[in-house]
Amino acid sequence: MRLIAASLLLALFAAPTFAQKTSLLSTSKDDKGVVTWKLAYSGDIELTHLLDTYADTRGMRIQYEPRKLPDTVRTSVPTAGVELAGEQIDLFVQGVLGEYKWLLTGIGTKAGTIIPMVEGSTVARTVDGDTLAKANPAEWVNCVYNPVYIDSNSLRGALQNLTSRQGGAVMPTAMGGLIISDRCDRVRELYKAAQGMDKPGPCTKLPRRHDLAEGVEPADAKRVIEELFSKPEAREATVEVSILGGKRAIIIRARVSDHEQIAKALDLLK
Repeated sequence: MRLIAASLLLALFAAPTFAQKTSLLSTSKDDKGVVTWKLAYSGDIELTHLLDTYADTRGMRIQYEPRKLPDTVRTSVPTAGVELAGEQIDLFVQGVLGEYKWLLTGIGTKAGTIIPMVEGSTVARTVDGDTLAKANPAEWVNCVYNPVYIDSNSLRGALQNLTSRQGGAVMPTAMGGLIISDRCDRVRELYKAAQGMDKPGPCTKLPRRHDLAEGVEPADAKRVIEELFSKPEAREATVEVSILGGKRAIIIRARVSDHEQIAKALDLLK
């Protein structure tokens, strides 16, 4: 009987050694102090463990209310696992939180708070185009874009469809511009998309300076151009000509398609 009991005890001690599983998340640090995260496989991880690991990696303090957050979060990685370093770690953590409609503020600082994504625009810092390019891609930011050619309402409608499902927003400013609020890497994409759409169309009027030849009076050039483009049925002037004070030059605001004809007409005055 004692022999049987001893055999069972040995079996219990031996079994775990072959049932052990590699930790989902592990970290390492090289001789330069650079921390690398290793995600071994897809699965659930305790959110407190994820946040504690991130806080330790970044040397920051993270405030949050555990009862409002899920106990575990799902991570999806390639079958062979993945290694993350630098800003990839920030994007990973922000991405995991985003799946549950939360975000981390204070990325790049020593203190952060986890808040609902819908509140992102109220706490995000405002950046311009130059600062946007240098900001941490995981940081939530507000960036102002001022349309030049396209109607701001039309641009807003197009961009809003490209923002994050929760919290991303495109808001009008009092000066006719737009505030794009989202995770920095997405704001960069939206800003670039805005620039791509904000192009002069065939009916867009652009100002252009024309220096006149010796002997050509600005008043005469103005009259010629206005007569050339005068259309009695038109509700508004197709071109707008102003004389540049103290200079032998005029400023003509006209459609892109008309500027070539204007240049030819002024050449005939020489």
